[in-house]
Amino acid sequence: MRRSALLLAALLVLLLLLLGGSFLLWWWLSRSEFIREERTGALRVQPQSVTLSAKPDDFVTLVFVAHNEGVVQRALSLQAEAPSGWSLLEFPAEIALDAEQSQEIFLTVQIPPGTPPGRYLIALNAHDASDRALGRAQIEIPTVERLKLTVSQEQPMLRPGDEHSRPVIATNRGNVRLNVGVGVTAAPTGWRFSLSPASFSLDPGGSQSLELRIKAPERALAAPVIFTIEAVGGRVSDKATVTVVLAAP
Repeated sequence: MRRSALLLAALLVLLLLLLGGSFLLWWWLSRSEFIREERTGALRVQPQSVTLSAKPDDFVTLVFVAHNEGVVQRALSLQAEAPSGWSLLEFPAEIALDAEQSQEIFLTVQIPPGTPPGRYLIALNAHDASDRALGRAQIEIPTVERLKLTVSQEQPMLRPGDEHSRPVIATNRGNVRLNVGVGVTAAPTGWRFSLSPASFSLDPGGSQSLELRIKAPERALAAPVIFTIEAVGGRVSDKATVTVVLAAP
Protein backbone atom coordinates (compact mmCIF):
# COMPACT_ATOMS: atom_id res chain seq x y z
CA MET A 1 0.00 0.00 0.00
CA ARG A 2 2.83 2.38 0.96
CA ARG A 3 4.70 1.63 -2.25
CA SER A 4 1.56 2.34 -4.27
CA ALA A 5 1.10 5.70 -2.55
CA LEU A 6 4.74 6.64 -3.19
CA LEU A 7 4.40 5.62 -6.83
CA LEU A 8 1.23 7.68 -7.20
CA ALA A 9 2.92 10.69 -5.62
CA ALA A 10 5.91 10.32 -7.96
CA LEU A 11 3.60 10.15 -10.95
CA LEU A 12 1.79 13.31 -9.80
CA VAL A 13 5.10 15.16 -9.42
CA LEU A 14 6.20 14.04 -12.89
CA LEU A 15 2.88 15.18 -14.36
CA LEU A 16 3.21 18.60 -12.72
CA LEU A 17 6.76 18.97 -14.05
CA LEU A 18 5.58 18.07 -17.56
CA LEU A 19 2.69 20.54 -17.39
CA GLY A 20 4.99 23.23 -16.02
CA GLY A 21 7.50 22.58 -18.78
CA SER A 22 4.77 22.76 -21.41
CA PHE A 23 3.55 26.06 -20.00
CA LEU A 24 7.06 27.51 -19.99
CA LEU A 25 7.58 26.35 -23.57
CA TRP A 26 4.28 27.95 -24.63
CA TRP A 27 5.20 31.17 -22.76
CA TRP A 28 8.59 31.33 -24.48
CA LEU A 29 7.17 30.63 -27.95
CA SER A 30 4.41 33.21 -27.52
CA ARG A 31 7.10 35.84 -27.00
CA SER A 32 9.44 34.59 -29.70
CA GLU A 33 7.21 34.85 -32.75
CA PHE A 34 9.67 37.00 -34.65
CA ILE A 35 13.40 37.72 -34.60
CA ARG A 36 13.88 41.21 -33.18
CA GLU A 37 17.45 41.67 -34.37
CA GLU A 38 19.85 40.37 -36.99
CA ARG A 39 23.43 41.56 -37.26
CA THR A 40 26.87 41.01 -38.68
CA GLY A 41 30.00 42.63 -37.33
CA ALA A 42 29.95 45.62 -35.00
CA LEU A 43 26.60 47.13 -36.05
CA ARG A 44 23.38 46.76 -34.12
CA VAL A 45 19.80 48.10 -34.56
CA GLN A 46 17.35 47.72 -31.68
CA PRO A 47 13.66 48.67 -31.48
CA GLN A 48 13.05 50.83 -28.42
CA SER A 49 9.61 49.20 -28.04
CA VAL A 50 9.15 45.71 -29.39
CA THR A 51 5.34 45.87 -29.62
CA LEU A 52 3.03 48.84 -30.13
CA SER A 53 -0.75 48.99 -30.43
CA ALA A 54 -2.49 51.16 -33.03
CA LYS A 55 -5.67 51.41 -35.08
CA PRO A 56 -6.38 51.64 -38.82
CA ASP A 57 -5.68 55.11 -40.25
CA ASP A 58 -3.37 55.98 -37.33
CA PHE A 59 0.09 57.49 -37.63
CA VAL A 60 2.61 55.54 -35.53
CA THR A 61 6.16 56.61 -34.74
CA LEU A 62 8.60 53.83 -33.93
CA VAL A 63 11.99 54.49 -32.37
CA PHE A 64 15.02 52.38 -33.30
CA VAL A 65 18.49 52.77 -31.82
CA ALA A 66 21.51 52.19 -34.08
CA HIS A 67 24.74 51.22 -32.30
CA ASN A 68 28.29 51.30 -33.66
CA GLU A 69 30.13 48.91 -31.35
CA GLY A 70 33.31 49.11 -33.40
CA VAL A 71 36.41 51.28 -33.08
CA VAL A 72 36.07 53.26 -36.32
CA GLN A 73 33.48 55.72 -37.64
CA ARG A 74 30.70 54.29 -39.82
CA ALA A 75 28.65 55.90 -42.58
CA LEU A 76 25.43 53.90 -42.66
CA SER A 77 22.66 53.65 -45.23
CA LEU A 78 19.14 53.11 -43.85
CA GLN A 79 16.17 51.32 -45.40
CA ALA A 80 12.78 50.63 -43.81
CA GLU A 81 10.35 47.82 -44.52
CA ALA A 82 6.59 47.89 -43.86
CA PRO A 83 3.58 45.83 -44.97
CA SER A 84 2.26 46.44 -48.47
CA GLY A 85 0.06 49.53 -48.65
CA TRP A 86 1.47 51.16 -45.52
CA SER A 87 2.94 54.64 -45.94
CA LEU A 88 6.50 55.24 -44.76
CA LEU A 89 7.06 58.88 -43.93
CA GLU A 90 10.38 60.68 -44.04
CA PHE A 91 13.32 59.31 -42.08
CA PRO A 92 17.08 59.77 -42.64
CA ALA A 93 18.52 57.83 -45.56
CA GLU A 94 22.00 57.96 -44.06
CA ILE A 95 23.62 58.51 -40.67
CA ALA A 96 27.22 58.66 -39.45
CA LEU A 97 28.22 57.03 -36.17
CA ASP A 98 31.52 57.52 -34.42
CA ALA A 99 33.19 54.61 -32.69
CA GLU A 100 31.05 53.24 -29.83
CA GLN A 101 28.31 55.79 -30.59
CA SER A 102 24.51 55.25 -30.65
CA GLN A 103 21.74 57.26 -32.28
CA GLU A 104 17.95 57.17 -32.13
CA ILE A 105 16.12 56.91 -35.46
CA PHE A 106 12.46 57.92 -35.66
CA LEU A 107 10.36 56.08 -38.23
CA THR A 108 6.71 57.11 -38.78
CA VAL A 109 4.22 54.92 -40.65
CA GLN A 110 0.58 55.44 -41.53
CA ILE A 111 -1.68 52.41 -41.22
CA PRO A 112 -4.16 52.14 -44.12
CA PRO A 113 -7.88 52.38 -43.31
CA GLY A 114 -9.47 48.95 -43.11
CA THR A 115 -6.30 47.11 -42.11
CA PRO A 116 -7.48 43.74 -40.68
CA PRO A 117 -6.78 42.83 -37.05
CA GLY A 118 -3.41 41.19 -36.53
CA ARG A 119 0.29 41.72 -35.95
CA TYR A 120 2.43 43.54 -38.52
CA LEU A 121 6.22 43.84 -38.67
CA ILE A 122 8.18 47.04 -39.27
CA ALA A 123 11.91 46.67 -39.89
CA LEU A 124 14.84 49.08 -40.11
CA ASN A 125 18.01 48.02 -41.89
CA ALA A 126 21.36 49.78 -41.45
CA HIS A 127 24.43 48.80 -43.42
CA ASP A 128 27.75 49.90 -44.81
CA ALA A 129 30.22 48.19 -47.14
CA SER A 130 31.18 45.53 -44.60
CA ASP A 131 28.45 45.03 -42.02
CA ARG A 132 24.68 44.95 -41.73
CA ALA A 133 22.16 45.16 -38.88
CA LEU A 134 18.39 44.77 -38.85
CA GLY A 135 15.91 45.63 -36.10
CA ARG A 136 12.23 44.69 -36.06
CA ALA A 137 9.17 45.83 -34.11
CA GLN A 138 5.56 44.77 -34.40
CA ILE A 139 2.34 46.77 -34.44
CA GLU A 140 -0.76 45.07 -33.09
CA ILE A 141 -4.04 46.07 -34.75
CA PRO A 142 -7.17 45.22 -32.72
CA THR A 143 -10.69 44.81 -34.04
CA VAL A 144 -11.99 48.33 -34.67
CA GLU A 145 -15.51 49.51 -35.48
CA ARG A 146 -15.48 53.06 -36.84
CA LEU A 147 -18.22 54.77 -38.86
CA LYS A 148 -18.09 58.21 -40.49
CA LEU A 149 -20.81 60.40 -42.04
CA THR A 150 -19.72 63.16 -44.41
CA VAL A 151 -21.93 66.03 -45.64
CA SER A 152 -20.95 69.14 -47.59
CA GLN A 153 -21.03 72.37 -45.59
CA GLU A 154 -23.00 74.43 -48.10
CA GLN A 155 -26.12 76.20 -46.81
CA PRO A 156 -28.53 76.58 -49.76
CA MET A 157 -31.29 79.16 -49.60
CA LEU A 158 -34.80 77.83 -50.22
CA ARG A 159 -38.16 79.51 -50.56
CA PRO A 160 -41.44 78.10 -49.24
CA GLY A 161 -42.41 74.98 -51.20
CA ASP A 162 -38.90 74.46 -52.67
CA GLU A 163 -37.25 71.05 -52.76
CA HIS A 164 -33.58 70.33 -52.14
CA SER A 165 -31.40 67.21 -52.46
CA ARG A 166 -28.20 66.78 -50.46
CA PRO A 167 -25.67 63.93 -50.91
CA VAL A 168 -24.40 62.17 -47.77
CA ILE A 169 -21.53 59.67 -47.63
CA ALA A 170 -21.28 56.88 -45.03
CA THR A 171 -17.82 55.31 -44.74
CA ASN A 172 -16.59 52.32 -42.76
CA ARG A 173 -13.29 53.52 -41.29
CA GLY A 174 -12.83 50.38 -39.20
CA ASN A 175 -11.52 46.93 -40.09
CA VAL A 176 -14.64 44.74 -39.80
CA ARG A 177 -17.81 44.57 -41.87
CA LEU A 178 -20.71 46.69 -40.56
CA ASN A 179 -24.45 46.43 -41.08
CA VAL A 180 -25.53 50.07 -41.04
CA GLY A 181 -28.87 51.76 -40.46
CA VAL A 182 -29.37 55.50 -41.08
CA GLY A 183 -32.14 57.95 -40.36
CA VAL A 184 -33.03 61.58 -39.71
CA THR A 185 -33.18 61.96 -35.92
CA ALA A 186 -34.04 65.67 -35.71
CA ALA A 187 -35.86 67.92 -38.17
CA PRO A 188 -37.77 71.24 -38.11
CA THR A 189 -41.54 71.08 -37.71
CA GLY A 190 -43.54 71.14 -40.92
CA TRP A 191 -40.69 70.14 -43.27
CA ARG A 192 -40.92 66.98 -45.34
CA PHE A 193 -37.83 64.81 -45.80
CA SER A 194 -36.58 61.37 -46.80
CA LEU A 195 -33.20 59.63 -46.57
CA SER A 196 -32.30 56.62 -48.68
CA PRO A 197 -31.14 53.94 -48.60
CA ALA A 198 -32.09 53.35 -44.97
CA SER A 199 -29.88 50.28 -44.44
CA PHE A 200 -26.87 48.67 -46.09
CA SER A 201 -23.63 46.77 -45.37
CA LEU A 202 -20.14 48.21 -45.58
CA ASP A 203 -16.89 46.30 -45.90
CA PRO A 204 -13.79 47.84 -44.26
CA GLY A 205 -12.87 50.97 -46.18
CA GLY A 206 -16.14 50.90 -48.14
CA SER A 207 -18.50 53.83 -48.67
CA GLN A 208 -22.20 54.23 -49.42
CA SER A 209 -23.78 57.26 -51.07
CA LEU A 210 -27.03 58.46 -49.52
CA GLU A 211 -29.54 61.08 -50.63
CA LEU A 212 -31.36 63.41 -48.26
CA ARG A 213 -34.40 65.00 -49.92
CA ILE A 214 -35.98 68.03 -48.27
CA LYS A 215 -39.16 70.01 -49.04
CA ALA A 216 -39.82 73.33 -47.36
CA PRO A 217 -43.32 74.03 -46.04
CA GLU A 218 -45.52 76.54 -47.81
CA ARG A 219 -45.67 78.66 -44.70
CA ALA A 220 -42.77 79.04 -42.29
CA LEU A 221 -40.63 81.74 -40.75
CA ALA A 222 -37.56 82.78 -42.75
CA ALA A 223 -34.58 81.32 -40.83
CA PRO A 224 -31.86 78.66 -40.97
CA VAL A 225 -33.05 75.15 -40.14
CA ILE A 226 -31.02 72.06 -39.22
CA PHE A 227 -31.55 68.36 -39.96
CA THR A 228 -29.60 65.78 -37.94
CA ILE A 229 -28.67 62.47 -39.55
CA GLU A 230 -27.43 59.47 -37.56
CA ALA A 231 -25.83 56.24 -38.75
CA VAL A 232 -25.53 53.18 -36.50
CA GLY A 233 -23.46 50.10 -37.25
CA GLY A 234 -22.39 47.41 -34.76
CA ARG A 235 -21.45 49.17 -31.53
CA VAL A 236 -20.62 52.54 -33.09
CA SER A 237 -22.51 55.50 -34.52
CA ASP A 238 -21.90 58.90 -36.06
CA LYS A 239 -23.96 62.03 -36.63
CA ALA A 240 -23.93 64.81 -39.21
CA THR A 241 -26.02 67.93 -39.67
CA VAL A 242 -27.47 69.58 -42.77
CA THR A 243 -28.29 73.28 -42.64
CA VAL A 244 -30.56 75.07 -45.11
CA VAL A 245 -31.83 78.63 -45.02
CA LEU A 246 -35.48 79.42 -45.62
CA ALA A 247 -35.86 82.80 -47.26
CA ALA A 248 -38.89 85.06 -47.18
CA PRO A 249 -41.48 84.42 -49.93
